[in-house]
Amino acid sequence: MRGFLFFVFNYYPLRYTASEQKTSLVTNAKFEVVFDEGFYDFREYPTTGEVFRDAAANLVFNPENLGRQRPLFDEPSEAEYIVITSNALSSYFEPLTDWEMQKGVTSEIVTVESIESSYPGTNTQAKIKNCILDYAMNKGSICVLLGGDNTIIPDYDCYCYVNNDNPPYDPDYTNPADIYYTGLDGTDPTDWNLDGDDKQGEPYVDGVDLYPDVIATRAGLRTSDDVTAFVNKTLNYEQNPPTSDSRGRSAISVQSLG
Repeated sequence: MRGFLFFVFNYYPLRYTASEQKTSLVTNAKFEVVFDEGFYDFREYPTTGEVFRDAAANLVFNPENLGRQRPLFDEPSEAEYIVITSNALSSYFEPLTDWEMQKGVTSEIVTVESIESSYPGTNTQAKIKNCILDYAMNKGSICVLLGGDNTIIPDYDCYCYVNNDNPPYDPDYTNPADIYYTGLDGTDPTDWNLDGDDKQGEPYVDGVDLYPDVIATRAGLRTSDDVTAFVNKTLNYEQNPPTSDSRGRSAISVQSLG
């Protein structure tokens, strides 16, 4: 995750002795982890970002050692915040990126059309992901706004099952997963179907990277009016923040209809 390496394991403290039909609980355990340096070829990002340092610290048992992997301070980014959208909508996002620049957050708008013609990939989703990887590695991008609904920025549909229901022959049993655009590790981070079957994004077998290397959000917009309303609301909230927290004093009255 953003240059941090983790050792992930499961520990089950219950032991069952079949011959005695007894279950025992291990209340104290010690683990020794032995590893070879250089075994895993991970990506060196020019910037880490406070958000990823905090996330990494919350994931591990030994946050005091995180500084050994990544520097505590970042070099300035060329484009810390990027907006990916269409040519037709790009100009309507400019007030938002201008505001980010005023706050000191380097920002850039990248169009899907330019990505299609400039980056490799088997489909538009893969090309967009390669663009995000390029910006993260070479411009220090940390935050990505997907500026459009799935008609502008296609979603990546992953095979899934819910509540242990696993229908392998249902071609529509998928969920859109924008997390596809955030996990950038691996030999080919765009390939979430390593076993080559008709179900992409399967856990454990398809190389799915669920540890994000960028923070990506989507604004499900389609028209210029949608973008203008979204940008205006965002700017109004940031430039005129509430003077007090009224959430605790708000109430909603609900009546039964019928």
